[in-house]
Amino acid sequence: MKSVLVVLIKNFVLISMVIAHMIFAFTNYIGYKESKYVFLIFGFLYFISAITEAIVFSRLASNITKYPYLTDAFLTKRFLKIIILVCCGTVLIISGSIVKSLSYLCFTIAITETLLTIWRWIAKLNYVAIDHDAIHISTNKKITLFADELEKIEIRHGITYLVKKNKDSEAIRTDTSMKEKSPFFFQLKEWAKTNSLLLIENE
Repeated sequence: MKSVLVVLIKNFVLISMVIAHMIFAFTNYIGYKESKYVFLIFGFLYFISAITEAIVFSRLASNITKYPYLTDAFLTKRFLKIIILVCCGTVLIISGSIVKSLSYLCFTIAITETLLTIWRWIAKLNYVAIDHDAIHISTNKKITLFADELEKIEIRHGITYLVKKNKDSEAIRTDTSMKEKSPFFFQLKEWAKTNSLLLIENE
């Protein structure tokens, strides 16, 4: 319930920012001087809500070991999102149109995404964690795979594949995106043994 509330608050702040920009652009209720403070306040609230959302969704019990996991896919998605927002904001400013104030919205989200990406790495919100009956993968989203969902675990060319009983699989880039490989593999093998899962290692 708490995670849903955080998402609702974040979306409410974002919608409020859009409404404030529309009021500024199409009416005289918000002047140029006032708009700076309005946009600054909403920008700060959006940043706080985005940070809170990331923390809430990646939260685990304190006794579970987390292995930092920063993938190329995560960085690429964030980078492209930031570049697109900056480009859109720049185009809106240069255009001089009536909706150019929306550029502040684009820049606000771009700055938030940049700081959030840095914060996710510093606070280890991107991770792979092994629980007693599940494996948690937190990157762009959080994925939880339970032991009874899995058919086997395969390690090929340094990449770990969690193969489900329905033949779908989730790959963990232990070859390039995880520094603490040795302790992770040790715990993974013990976890597979405890949960009676077949673990195959291929070079």
